[in-house]
Amino acid sequence: MIDLKGRVVLVTGAASGLGRVLARNFGRAGASVLLSDIQDELGESVHTEFKNEGIRSKYFSANLTDGAEIKGVVRACISEFGALDILINNARPPLKEFSFPDTMSEWDLAMAVLLKAPALLVAEALPALERSKRGTVINISSTNAYQISHQSLSYHVAKAAIVQMTRHLAYELGPRRIRVNAICPGLIEPTQNGNSVNANPVKTLITETVVPIQRAGQADEIADLALFLASDMSSYINGQAITIDGGMTLACQYHTATQVLNRAAKS
Repeated sequence: MIDLKGRVVLVTGAASGLGRVLARNFGRAGASVLLSDIQDELGESVHTEFKNEGIRSKYFSANLTDGAEIKGVVRACISEFGALDILINNARPPLKEFSFPDTMSEWDLAMAVLLKAPALLVAEALPALERSKRGTVINISSTNAYQISHQSLSYHVAKAAIVQMTRHLAYELGPRRIRVNAICPGLIEPTQNGNSVNANPVKTLITETVVPIQRAGQADEIADLALFLASDMSSYINGQAITIDGGMTLACQYHTATQVLNRAAKS
């Protein structure tokens, strides 16, 4: 098991979903965890849950569309734990518009939370990350950085942009002993109050056809990769966007659709 004792991690969007799993698993690995979110009731509940489990954590409410609150969450982390070694940019807003919206409000929200906030968080955390001597930034991107799905246009654009931001920051900050990498998850099972992709036969058939290992991924598997990237075991990995999708993005769309139809005909 990866040991992160003595390390401090800040996780955005940590009150639910993948962020909660990331925070929990880093805490179980021995890290102190600053939980950041705007879902205050959930955030405090997660903090209490972690405390009961023996995880050293603190919840801090921060609206990532507000530059002052972005600075505040980094300062709160350093004030509470005395350091910041690992920054995980995971937060994402709810987005509904598929393509061109009637107004640009959702586009602006997506760019603010998914792209601008991670950049501002890195800028604010930079002195602490440099003091760490092994500072690490992990940006949660998506296979939508490369391929198109049901997600909104703004989501696709922001997730693609954060991959290039990861590369740029890795190049610039590497000499300062700060590594920056991205994780690009594919089809992942919901972690809370979501409909499992295995909930009905049609979705199961599609999943088993389009994913070579024939299942959706688990949030714990994304967290395991993040733990590896934050640890000294990955000390020579920098500027990479690692796809974790069970091989889903390997095949062409025509071939995949043909497979689905053939398997449906046989079932």
